[in-house]
Amino acid sequence: MKIEKCKLQIVGHPECDKVVFTLFLSFIVYRVILSRSLTPDKTSVSGLDRMTVKSDRWIRRMAEEAQLIQPFEARLIREVAGTRIISAGASSYGYDMRLADDGFRVFSPIHGREIDPKHFDEDSLVEPPLRTADDGSKYYLMPPHSYALGVSVETFHMPRNVTGICMGKSTYARAGLAVNTTPLEAGWVGRLVIELGNLADLPLRVYVNEGIGQVLFFESDEDCSTSYEDRGGKYQGQTGLTYSRL
Repeated sequence: MKIEKCKLQIVGHPECDKVVFTLFLSFIVYRVILSRSLTPDKTSVSGLDRMTVKSDRWIRRMAEEAQLIQPFEARLIREVAGTRIISAGASSYGYDMRLADDGFRVFSPIHGREIDPKHFDEDSLVEPPLRTADDGSKYYLMPPHSYALGVSVETFHMPRNVTGICMGKSTYARAGLAVNTTPLEAGWVGRLVIELGNLADLPLRVYVNEGIGQVLFFESDEDCSTSYEDRGGKYQGQTGLTYSRL
């Protein structure tokens, strides 16, 4: 009876719908990644081709040899100058990228009337002030139920046989922040634009120059026939916050 009562209370609630959709999308991504990692490629003669998640050793080696991530932290950083931060740097099987302070915007109806991804209106975004916490940390404040765009400190250089998936960090997720699951395609180069949603009923601090999301890297046994660079991807080489393009 308690379960049925709970279901009746949340069904149709817009914030519940957002959470359910985010969890569903994350589950689908997880299943796709798992199937690619564990299922042999049936088109391969040997049947042994796989796409595997890469370790911290591989990430460090590629950062040095191929500038996979620049700037790069070889270890997971949790403290800077005696102040605790949201972790950033190389983790066991991924890299915790940082949010930059040179490109952060929040969607607002103050000037914009609607959002059209085919004809994006920059007036639909506002730049919030950069604030300072008591410990000296810098942050932006996201209003309740708001959506924002940011950009990574790091520039990524994706090899032709490697793709990446950006996902959120549990520290922020437990505070109400949803980070959109974003692919880093093979052959793509640039700073990653990060889409952020505050699902909470309260304003939420988003700290700059600290961890904001984790990128997982998957390497294939063969190069793709057409990379993001080959097809002239519209977000290739972006050096800062870049809006929707066709």
